[in-house]
Amino acid sequence: MHAQPDVRVIAVTALSEDPFPNQLLDAGARGYLSKGCPAEELFKAIRDVMRGNHYISSDVAQKLALGNMLSQDEDPPLKKLSPREMQVMMMIVQGQGNQQISDALFLSPKTISTYRHRLYEKLDVSNDVELTHYAIRHKLIESS
Repeated sequence: MHAQPDVRVIAVTALSEDPFPNQLLDAGARGYLSKGCPAEELFKAIRDVMRGNHYISSDVAQKLALGNMLSQDEDPPLKKLSPREMQVMMMIVQGQGNQQISDALFLSPKTISTYRHRLYEKLDVSNDVELTHYAIRHKLIESS
């Protein structure tokens, strides 16, 4: 996103728990909204971002503030993941295999395998099942 300074991105997503908002904002997004936000809030975000400001919906901002207060002394492993590692992790825990992920991200299966092993090391898990349990524990996905 930094390579295109004139492009202003507003993320609208169901994922309002850290680390997603912070990672997207760190990557250059100018706004972050919850998927169920009212239309008025979306319009306000667009106006603010077009004026050069940042916009974070109040529910997301509150969760970020509480998360920062609760984890000031901790260094959670999820914060150590790059945006690409987080993307690959979410695809893995949604049941996608290396080939599906590599096709979707235009990367080689070997590169995806490298990401997978890096995730295992950083999150101290040893397989996809443990990775999925980790994602559920940290509320990245819901258990069914």
